[in-house]
Amino acid sequence: MRILGILTLLGLATSALNAQKVKVSWSEESKVELEYGSLVKGNGTEMVKLCFENKGGGLFSKRTTTPVLSRYNNKLVEQGLKSYTVAEDNIVFNGLVSVQNNLFMFTNQYDKESKSTTFYSQKIDAQTLNPVGKPNTVAVMAAIDRGRQSTGNYEL
Repeated sequence: MRILGILTLLGLATSALNAQKVKVSWSEESKVELEYGSLVKGNGTEMVKLCFENKGGGLFSKRTTTPVLSRYNNKLVEQGLKSYTVAEDNIVFNGLVSVQNNLFMFTNQYDKESKSTTFYSQKIDAQTLNPVGKPNTVAVMAAIDRGRQSTGNYEL
């Protein structure tokens, strides 16, 4: 029994000597506070992260949400960054979907006059993170008011 204990300790000591050294490095901390949205597959082994930057929303200012896309290689090194601004009011960003190396950002917009919500998809170039073409209308649904809207689900 004693010999088994000594052999076990000797085996652990030997494996500790042959262990690989791991080096972890971190990039600089961002000065911008972002809210995580999603992480999807980009081109090849790349990944694309969607975050949201929220500003304002105080007593005298309107809250704005800016989507921010970041592209990462297989070593998690950032390869590109793109922020989006929208000139229209009442745009809500729903998410990002990857389909066969194509990225699509989904949004919706409530129209107070017609009491309807229009759902859009915008194709995004996975390499440059730039929009490709104009947004496509996916659906238009009736809404009672801004707080009680139809919701849509999409399946691929």
